[in-house]
Amino acid sequence: MSGLYDFSKNIQAFISEKKFAEALQYYKDNNEQFSKDEIANNDYIVSDIIRCLRKLNKLKEAKRYLDFLNLEINDKTSKRILESYGWVLYDQLKATFNDQFHIDEEDVITGLVDENYEGVNQIFNENDPLQDEIKTILPLLDINSKYSPFSRLFSATLKKEKKKPKPNWQFVNELLDSVDVNQLNTNCE
Repeated sequence: MSGLYDFSKNIQAFISEKKFAEALQYYKDNNEQFSKDEIANNDYIVSDIIRCLRKLNKLKEAKRYLDFLNLEINDKTSKRILESYGWVLYDQLKATFNDQFHIDEEDVITGLVDENYEGVNQIFNENDPLQDEIKTILPLLDINSKYSPFSRLFSATLKKEKKKPKPNWQFVNELLDSVDVNQLNTNCE
């Protein structure tokens, strides 16, 4: 292999053909030729691998991959990685939303009538582990980019919280406060 650039281009070639599993396998077979820091400093490789993991529904592995590379989501994280990981969070949120709200109708009715009923109230009162990650990444995402997951992630987060019998209003307020209203688009579509 001639270098990191070629390594990255080969991964992108698999992705352009929608061969996400093959791209991951290629990465696994060849990444040891480079140091962890070399890979962590290449936004294209990191975001492409996160994208492959997302497309293969390996959502939790995306966070583990970032942790392995010692990459934190913060204001120094590249836009490419932020967007890739933002889409992972959006997919995770959708998955947990569907899991939470596909419970037995009888349990829902019992839970809404009896505050002490453990079944539904336990599910709805638990803090979503994604909340902290969403609060961290949302203000870092580009609000007006067509590739950014900002709008979908923001809307899905609010919808999920609104559906709960006991919404976490503190979380909603923190989420709303994290958005710079001056950057919101005023053109109605």
